[in-house]
Amino acid sequence: MVQNNVENLTPGHIQSKSQPNLTNAPPDYAFARNTGESKDVIGISDTTNSTNTGSNHTINCRSGCMPSKQFAIQQSHLIQVVTDLSVQMNEVNRKLDLLLARSSLQPINQQEDTFTVPDFLTNLPVKDDTSFCHLNEQLKISHNKQSIMKFLAGIGGRNARSLTTNILRRILLDEVAELYSLTGKQMKNSNKKSFLTTDTCKIIFQLIENKALESETSGSNLGTNESF
Repeated sequence: MVQNNVENLTPGHIQSKSQPNLTNAPPDYAFARNTGESKDVIGISDTTNSTNTGSNHTINCRSGCMPSKQFAIQQSHLIQVVTDLSVQMNEVNRKLDLLLARSSLQPINQQEDTFTVPDFLTNLPVKDDTSFCHLNEQLKISHNKQSIMKFLAGIGGRNARSLTTNILRRILLDEVAELYSLTGKQMKNSNKKSFLTTDTCKIIFQLIENKALESETSGSNLGTNESF
């Protein structure tokens, strides 16, 4: 009896009834001691759980990262909106400055704003050269010059050439215009007077210059089809 027990205790044959053979454990499983029970029981845990845990961590990371990406997109959108609003505000301020500049040139009270057409303007367009010469004499007077500037300021045109034609038609008839050329050069069978030296011509040039400045301020270009 004692001999049999000794044989069981020889090296390589020691085995506990309460413990399984550890050498034959499958490679895909790991052993863990269960400390929750009073007996020493070896529990088997599937190593694939670690893989699942890793995938769960990846899912949690992705779900946690999504709000940050959405925030970055929203932040970029808000920056673009603010930039667009800034550009629009700059344009509004530019137009407001233009309106304020124009209003500063207007008369302060209603009495000054009232414009009475002088008598020499009621005869326009002039019908003969004598009347045209009289008009040029009247324009040498400062307040008469300002009066005709206001009188002709409402005339417009598609471009500088069109504006000049419309102003000339308001000042003199074609019969009178045929008596003049720009520099007064002698033409065949006729002598032309110089229109360039008249006060009327100076008024027209000043009106065109004022219209061109207004056109540039409002974004239009001289020489295009933009209306003056």
